[in-house]
Amino acid sequence: PNAYDEIAGRTGFDIMLHATDNPARLTENFDSEGCVVVNDKEIREIEKQVRIGLTPILIFPKLTEEFRRPGQDPATQAFFKNWIDAWEKKDITRYIDSYHSEFKAQGKDKSAWKSYKSILNQKYSQIEIGPESVLFYKHPKYWVITFTQNYRSKLKGGGWGLRSRGTKILYVAEEAGQPKIIAETFTQLMW
Repeated sequence: PNAYDEIAGRTGFDIMLHATDNPARLTENFDSEGCVVVNDKEIREIEKQVRIGLTPILIFPKLTEEFRRPGQDPATQAFFKNWIDAWEKKDITRYIDSYHSEFKAQGKDKSAWKSYKSILNQKYSQIEIGPESVLFYKHPKYWVITFTQNYRSKLKGGGWGLRSRGTKILYVAEEAGQPKIIAETFTQLMW
């Protein structure tokens, strides 16, 4: 399960996207025990667009035009820009307000996340996020925002602190009519 599904209490192990050379398997319900199965030709097309561990796969009961185009919601885009701005300016109140009350990541809830980020804000004089390749995907229950994060921080005493580059995935659900980050993941890329 993805980070959003884990918060919802869903369990499972190794739900995979894979192919079969047996066309009959594609018509058998529940034959794959939850995996997404396509034929060999389809997997060759898909593999050109998928980076293992980095590309989110969203499953819809019915894929409508509304869900086919990333980034069509100006409110979600504005939310993302505000979150980045608050993080870079070390505005902990505005930053943590971007998080859902049921937020979970790295074993921390929203309160522990605020404490953790407050400590980092005290340590660093400057934080740069450098988002690249930002994509927004709408799921019926939430938004998924993926981007390459180029994180750099400067220590208060001078010199660079942490530098990292990787894929960040945000799961954004509504709470009281506002978008809020309910879960996030980060996968380090090699420089």
